[in-house]
Amino acid sequence: MAELFCDECYWRDLIAFTWNIKTLNGKDDIQTMLAATISDVQPCRWQIAGEATDENGVISGWFTFETAVARGKGYLRLRAGKCWTLTTMTELKSFEEKRGATRSLGTQHGVFKNRKTWLERKT
Repeated sequence: MAELFCDECYWRDLIAFTWNIKTLNGKDDIQTMLAATISDVQPCRWQIAGEATDENGVISGWFTFETAVARGKGYLRLRAGKCWTLTTMTELKSFEEKRGATRSLGTQHGVFKNRKTWLERKT
């Protein structure tokens, strides 16, 4: 896998592979991290998200992926067909952030009859 990376390369992992915020520098560090984590992480469903850009010979773009327990989004930069990578976890599977209609409203301001506290509503 190291052959996919430039000699000078970086991988900024934000929890997705190492469960930590970690910057890896160089092919050897990236290969060591992948060898230690890939069987547990089980990355899959890699998809390009949006349009890539090309500036001064560097192609950049966003992608999404999944692991055994999470969904992630990453940013990839290619130079001479080889890569630098930024990955990040966006949510744990089965613990997705509540959004839109499923989101809890939180504090209710004002005075009205039969008002319940947050704890009473939660219970």
